[in-house]
Amino acid sequence: MKCFPFIKESLNDIPIKGVYVITDAQVVLSWILADFVQTKNVFVRNRLQGIVQISKKVKSDFNIKINFQYTSTDDNPADYITRGLTIKKFKDKFSLWYEGLKWIRQEESSWCHRELGCISKVQMERIGASVNYAAENEVATSEVKLEKFSSLCKLISVTSLVFKFINKLKKREIDPELQANAYLIKTMQKQSFSKELDFLLDPGGNSMPKLVKNLNLFLDHKGIIRSMGRIGKSEYHSYEVQNPILLGREHHLTRLIIQEYHQRSQHLGLATTLNEIRLAGYWIPQARHAVKNVVSTCLKCKRYNAVSFSIPNLTNLPAPRVNFVRPYLHTGADFTSHVYVKG
Repeated sequence: MKCFPFIKESLNDIPIKGVYVITDAQVVLSWILADFVQTKNVFVRNRLQGIVQISKKVKSDFNIKINFQYTSTDDNPADYITRGLTIKKFKDKFSLWYEGLKWIRQEESSWCHRELGCISKVQMERIGASVNYAAENEVATSEVKLEKFSSLCKLISVTSLVFKFINKLKKREIDPELQANAYLIKTMQKQSFSKELDFLLDPGGNSMPKLVKNLNLFLDHKGIIRSMGRIGKSEYHSYEVQNPILLGREHHLTRLIIQEYHQRSQHLGLATTLNEIRLAGYWIPQARHAVKNVVSTCLKCKRYNAVSFSIPNLTNLPAPRVNFVRPYLHTGADFTSHVYVKG
């Protein structure tokens, strides 16, 4: 962006209607559009402020607006070199590297079909993004009360039936079970993490909660709060394990999820249950305490772990273990052969 005045001078004969800056970082894009930087990193804050100042200067000096656009990481050819990839993967994506983005050659009206998770409604209007928020309120008229269910399978089954009915009315072919899972998770997060959710939807309007900073929280394309871990470069684990869904420690849905994975782990105890939950793509603050509260009330575990009779009273310790003796009280000599004795 700093080179734009020189590029404009070189292309003086070519009219420039607008400049588009495309990035795959939703958080950075939200900071730029909100004119508000919520980070303690001085270097990042200075760079973002410089981008905002250059954008305003280009608009005032040349009467040209700089538009910021989002693209997914898979459509960003710059990541192929910065992140690194094998020669096999590079051959598969060689056309994108050599020819560039396909959608950028289309009409400008088709550029806005990008799913954004970390950007508020006001910011999306500024970049012309269209995101459908109606899915969050589809079950508002027929809200499912989570506290009435004692099993996660029954809860998901009933909620999926509601979505199946809605999809049938709207003539849509969407998996109702996936919709039910997303709806239940978002309902739980809205009740347990209201401050964090408000900040992630509009970073410029509120101060950053501690949980957002400590767990590096972000919103995915479905609007679900996830925690960005430190194993993002791992090729073994899936996206869900690398960026687990945040669960409320004391919420009823979290209790049902713990019960479900405790049963799947064959009632093997706290550590195994906690490992199953994390491998399923969930993250619970103070997880050991939450899992312990659920496992301790499991009737099957109480039944099998209970002893049939009380331990008998212990007897006295043997005399050699409790009496003191002087060194060499009992000695012996070991001869290598028999001894002749003459009487």
